[in-house]
Amino acid sequence: MLQIVLIDDDQIILMGIEKVIRSKYQDKVAIYSFLSPEEVLAHTIVKKADLIITDITMGEMSGLHFLKEVQKLNSSFESIVISAHHDFKYAQQSINLKVLSYLTKPVDFKALLTYVDVIYEKNSQVDDTNHQFPEIVNFLLDYIEDNYMK
Repeated sequence: MLQIVLIDDDQIILMGIEKVIRSKYQDKVAIYSFLSPEEVLAHTIVKKADLIITDITMGEMSGLHFLKEVQKLNSSFESIVISAHHDFKYAQQSINLKVLSYLTKPVDFKALLTYVDVIYEKNSQVDDTNHQFPEIVNFLLDYIEDNYMK
């Protein structure tokens, strides 16, 4: 199951993004919505999130500073930044943080879902591999036992 963290200090935007993602993926994703980055850092989900979608400008901590902090705790997440600013400086900082996409408000939900699709597919492939792993190990153990332990 894809673990998605949403952060935006505008509750209407937050609810809209959650609704769009949930309408497509229903019970295939777990969505955790927060109004501030500080709330997320205090929650355990930050260590196991697959995708973080964050606004840039929020209260005391920016979304970009938040992503830097999360990278210290979780090195395996993807991120999408959403901003009302069309400032190249923010886009450049996002690139330096290896953000998957920089989207401007109003949010193009079709584009957002395209990026979520990429992460969902990537996550599904990892899950499929993890489910196959015990079968592969058992096959190899049987092979070794049959061919080398006699």
